[in-house]
Amino acid sequence: NVMERGAPNTAAARDPLRGVSRSAIPNQNRYLIHPQNLSNDRGPPHSGSLSHPVRDILRRYLLVTGLRSLFRGSPETQVNAFVNALRAAQGDARRRAQALFDRIPQNRLYAIRPDDVRNTSGMYSPLMQVYLVYLRANEARSWPSGRPLGELPRDGFGEDPLAVHHIFPKKFMVDRDFPIDRLNSVANYSILWQNDNAELADSDPMDAWRSLQLNQLSYASLQLCFEANDGFLRPEAYEEFLNHRSKKMAEQLNAFIGLGKQA
Repeated sequence: NVMERGAPNTAAARDPLRGVSRSAIPNQNRYLIHPQNLSNDRGPPHSGSLSHPVRDILRRYLLVTGLRSLFRGSPETQVNAFVNALRAAQGDARRRAQALFDRIPQNRLYAIRPDDVRNTSGMYSPLMQVYLVYLRANEARSWPSGRPLGELPRDGFGEDPLAVHHIFPKKFMVDRDFPIDRLNSVANYSILWQNDNAELADSDPMDAWRSLQLNQLSYASLQLCFEANDGFLRPEAYEEFLNHRSKKMAEQLNAFIGLGKQA
């Protein structure tokens, strides 16, 4: 879990799979994607490197298996199905990586729907983990600081870790008699460094938006999914904002992962 409280954040710059944190990869997948297991060389282990096409296949494999929690509580027989697919694969690393991906059941490649985004409440859910990978791949920055989300952590275990920020803060909305249980939605979450999260705190999202400089607005726009229509940030527009952003986030993540093409 790359956003867990107190956990170190492994940045995309350190990871050959473009933002997929090693700490987020189940032990089964750490074995399966090891370069030695994708190589034709069956000799002693070596520190092989993977080509960009192979890494692209493996990144998609990790994103799909993580998003769908394919290895969560998996029995040995399910894990072995992937191991056997890898062992049976012929050819170079690219073909072996593709064989690993092709073992994912087709019925797990369905597209993310806007309702999936809106109805997911877990701040550290698989959907949010995948969203972080998407943001890092797109060189997203936290705001107002402008610090890249893919930056290496400044300390080992995070006085300034990544944090999940409520775009419409709980206190701000509850003070306006809005039901608190409707505020916990991925469509209402952004990912910021903790210092930025603390600076924004419970402020009116419209006021926070209007206080940003031009470059800061561009950082926020990537996650808020709009550029000029700050009317979405009025409290009375909350439901409209969730509908708009959940649709945009679903489109972004489906395109990024390649979901829904064969389902």
